[in-house]
Amino acid sequence: MKRIGYIGIVFLIWSCSKKSNEIEPEKLLSKVTGKWQINSQSGVNEKNMPFIEFLSDGTYIIYNLTKEPVVDKYEIEGENKIVLDHFGQLSEVAVIDGKISFKMTYEGKTVSVLASKLPTIPMTEKTRQLIHRWSLNNEEDAYLYSYFNNVDDPIPFDKIIVFFTPSGTTCSLSFSKNQLIDVNLENWRWHSKLADHLYVWENPYDSEYYRPERQSEDNRYVKIRELSTTQLKLTSYFVRPDGKISTENVSLTKAD
Repeated sequence: MKRIGYIGIVFLIWSCSKKSNEIEPEKLLSKVTGKWQINSQSGVNEKNMPFIEFLSDGTYIIYNLTKEPVVDKYEIEGENKIVLDHFGQLSEVAVIDGKISFKMTYEGKTVSVLASKLPTIPMTEKTRQLIHRWSLNNEEDAYLYSYFNNVDDPIPFDKIIVFFTPSGTTCSLSFSKNQLIDVNLENWRWHSKLADHLYVWENPYDSEYYRPERQSEDNRYVKIRELSTTQLKLTSYFVRPDGKISTENVSLTKAD
């Protein structure tokens, strides 16, 4: 029989004790995945509806904590720490009864944050097909989306990635020469009256032109013309104040 020395026994006991006290990254991932409406944080106006969202693929989204929304990758380290690429980190992460609390370090400061989990979209088969990353890179469609530093210096997008999250966020990432130029966040859910239609609406603090009366599902909706494992074809409808309807067709291919 092979004998284990005293030092080996102590090491085994210490290792087992350490593992039993740690929260495995996979368990923390399952707890934090979702969209969290920030209830309190120093220096943040709750009326602006800031949120942080964690996707199961390692993507995070931050809205209204900084001047521009942030979309990047995160990594869980240890039992209660999350590193947010190109932003900062969360420490002392605790999730209890639909609430999350943590200390957020970013832009040279550390603040305490408390947030509540928002409901998810019902996970039907159509929802499951929709919540992927989709790429718009057809020249005939891409002309609809242009980023302007000013009218004299337009920067055309050569690729746009769109994805719908299970918690009701629509995210568009616009690139030029492989550089991320613009991030646009909206909200989505299935239309309550029209089959195979989405209701997509803006966040109220994203534009000086935001008007609540123009955001109802009767005035803004998107028809799914095709949804397959590789293709997503949409037609968006917007009812203008004069009653006329503007339409826009977009074809996307699966990117993930």
